[in-house]
Amino acid sequence: MPYGAPLPAGFHDRDPAVVARELLGAVLRHEDELGAISGRIVETEAYLGPHDPASHSAVGRTARTWHMFGPPGTGCRRAGTGRSASRDQ
Repeated sequence: MPYGAPLPAGFHDRDPAVVARELLGAVLRHEDELGAISGRIVETEAYLGPHDPASHSAVGRTARTWHMFGPPGTGCRRAGTGRSASRDQ
């Protein structure tokens, strides 16, 4: 996939582990009337669906998990807190 090219239709409708690996290093870019912002994907998670006990969706559809019940490619972002488990407390 060439740099800067949008992801093709159906990209997300595949094995979650494959999609997660292929998203690493991708750059997300958003433009609007205020300007543009972008960021590189440095971490991904792959869940196999609501039957995967590690997935938040295992508890069912909630305000926190609604996106996991949407069409392929529906996403969420998690904001980092700036804290690191390896940092001295």
